[in-house]
Amino acid sequence: MFICYIYNRTGECIAQIEDLVGIEVEHEMSDISSASVSIFHDNPYANRTILKKLNKVVIRQKIGSEEYEMFSGVIRGIQASLEIVKIILNDKLWTLSRRLTHNAYEYRNEKLEVILKRIWNDINAVAPIGLEFICDAPDIVPKKSYGKKTTLLSILKDWKEKGYEFRLFGNRLVFGKRVGRDRTQGELYKEYSYDTRTPDNNTILKASMLDDAQEIINGIGDENNNFSKNQESIDEYGFLEESVSLEGKSAQDFLQEAKNGTQVFEIEGKVDNFFEVEIGDIVQVYIHRNNDLMNYDGSMEVIEKKYIGGDLPKISYKFSSAKIGRLSFIKKLKKMEERIKKLEQK
Repeated sequence: MFICYIYNRTGECIAQIEDLVGIEVEHEMSDISSASVSIFHDNPYANRTILKKLNKVVIRQKIGSEEYEMFSGVIRGIQASLEIVKIILNDKLWTLSRRLTHNAYEYRNEKLEVILKRIWNDINAVAPIGLEFICDAPDIVPKKSYGKKTTLLSILKDWKEKGYEFRLFGNRLVFGKRVGRDRTQGELYKEYSYDTRTPDNNTILKASMLDDAQEIINGIGDENNNFSKNQESIDEYGFLEESVSLEGKSAQDFLQEAKNGTQVFEIEGKVDNFFEVEIGDIVQVYIHRNNDLMNYDGSMEVIEKKYIGGDLPKISYKFSSAKIGRLSFIKKLKKMEERIKKLEQK
């Protein structure tokens, strides 16, 4: 059973809707999460007063006598037909896409957390954001600038490809190198596996891998054309350089990480419990596929949770091994799949 609670801007609960005819929830790491619930058009709560844009909504699932929160956010919009009203929701990160810088910023050799807290506080001074910002990012940034009218969300997302992440915990926005729980050992241990030798025990539904030469870097130079190189990688692939920001790392440490590029896995778990893990959690993953391309034994991060209601509800988790690097795995993989489909159509 699912219950949709709606609150006005003062925090008063003005509706408790239990007769939902549709529900979808999707949580994403370091980005806006979304959801939707559908009700019949003749539902007494299907009116503009209750379903006012930016009213707060909390979706909970009742299991036994307990209620568990699936989603919390605001009403982004309404899509109505003659029979059904669909309530479209975003979490509170959506509001950060509507908050702008009003100053230009230029930083040199400053801690990242100092940069972000200064920008956050300046924007919050114009009008309260309504979130507490917890930032743990002590890395020194050699050079960084942001212009006026830059959205706060885009500034935070700017650091995703450099190994940082963020997510909401109630009214707290936590930003850092790792914001979830380590579930690779101890009492919280969680493992997902796929083994061709024991198919009945598989808890992985789908798995994809991308190994991209674009991510190989074995030479970087500073402003004075003083070069640092990883000779092992150069011998293997040839000299491949790129202009990068070290973000506090030494040149040799960076080249050690980038010398072979980034082999990235994305996994979809086979699950029946939406609350089994949370985005940001680190879980153990094991894949045995009879070849060295897909074999994997290590940890991955939960980057997406999704629930789609219906006669046969679908619950899925996605995990990724990409933590540090410039590779936007999901976007590249989708583009690759689109190209393959076009070739198949020809």
